[in-house]
Amino acid sequence: MFKTEDNFIKRIKKGIEKNKNFSEYLYFNLPEKIFIILFTPIVLIACIIKLLSFFINIQVGVFERTARIGHFVADLNLLIKENLNKKNKIILIALDGDPPNNEVYELFKQKIFFIPKWVINPFIVLNYSKYFNFKKHLVNFNYHTGYDYSDLDNITYKFNDQKGFEYFNKLGIDLKKNKFVCIYARDQNYIKNLNNFQNFDHSEFRNADINNYKTTAQYLEAEGYYVFRFGKNMENKISFSSDKIIDYASFHQNDYLDVFLSKNCEFFIGNGSGAESISRIFDKPILTTNFTPIGVSLQKNEKYFCIFKKLFCNIEKKFLSIDEISQKHLFFEYDGAAYQKKNITVVENSEDEILEATKEFIMYLNGSFKENVENSLFRDKCFKILNHEISKDKNMDSESQNNLRYAGIRNKQIKPLKLVASNYFLHKNKYLI
Repeated sequence: MFKTEDNFIKRIKKGIEKNKNFSEYLYFNLPEKIFIILFTPIVLIACIIKLLSFFINIQVGVFERTARIGHFVADLNLLIKENLNKKNKIILIALDGDPPNNEVYELFKQKIFFIPKWVINPFIVLNYSKYFNFKKHLVNFNYHTGYDYSDLDNITYKFNDQKGFEYFNKLGIDLKKNKFVCIYARDQNYIKNLNNFQNFDHSEFRNADINNYKTTAQYLEAEGYYVFRFGKNMENKISFSSDKIIDYASFHQNDYLDVFLSKNCEFFIGNGSGAESISRIFDKPILTTNFTPIGVSLQKNEKYFCIFKKLFCNIEKKFLSIDEISQKHLFFEYDGAAYQKKNITVVENSEDEILEATKEFIMYLNGSFKENVENSLFRDKCFKILNHEISKDKNMDSESQNNLRYAGIRNKQIKPLKLVASNYFLHKNKYLI
């Protein structure tokens, strides 16, 4: 029986808002029973999948953040980690666009099945029907890349390094005998080149000036490291290139070398963006500089080391402590408009803060770093803030839950904080504590 005209119009409006594929278009623009008749072969296959669930759980899903390298790498790696040892489970994934890095895509294909989106879409649309509940067989993606999965087993991906060593040998750089580090400073150009018609101006507060990493790059060069300026489609070339400081992003970048450098570097210096995500899946040490918001950085593994952007309140004419950052609801805030609305200036790390953090990070990796009292106090304060975020509302809305997931908290349980920050940074900016 046909729906009432009013209900049908509502469904069409919903379809216009949600239409991502032809299957959705048909579902929202045809009477439901006619849709099911047209999709009889799909319905039959879906019934078989449901029957097989007594023996094996088959799940399907379309990954909807393919364009963003951070989400693509970290979210799918997490999905693989969570399901790696589940023998009675098969996951079939489609991407909503071209992979941002084809080499990483090839790595993931070693562990998970990818099939065309047009094959999976009809099964997802079936879940809309009141006659057919398919929710159990849909993949639940975690789109929060700050989530702490360090307690899950690491994944070993097969990757041939030889081409990378040969490429740099031709440039006179022997990376088998020399240590190297990747440095990345986020800018807006990569996102502008995504061509997905979205406005990402709200994320500009996360950007950093590559020139503030000059002193650090030169220090590492003097210590015998090669330094590779990492990135893709960057706005500017670096002005401090040398024989051992290579502007890889401007002159050599490709998908294969992105993986090669990320996998083989001694450590990666980034600022909490997608560029460092490839190093993360290879469990490389990461120094996160210019990180904001603070709350998202707290639950990383033992190979992370942090310094943060500072928040200056233009009304009160002072830098904010972490308690004040929390009180102004900026502890987890990822929207730059919120900072503007509250008249807050987000201030980058200085050259000396980045340099000293790098020196301490090398000591940390060598086992000779000793935390100062500020580090312990800072961690304790952050722990109290996280407890407050959980306890203030037992029935948290979805936004609050997402914020906590970004902080690495699952099921409202706070693990001991693993954050280690730079002694120099915390001592210099004592107002934070």
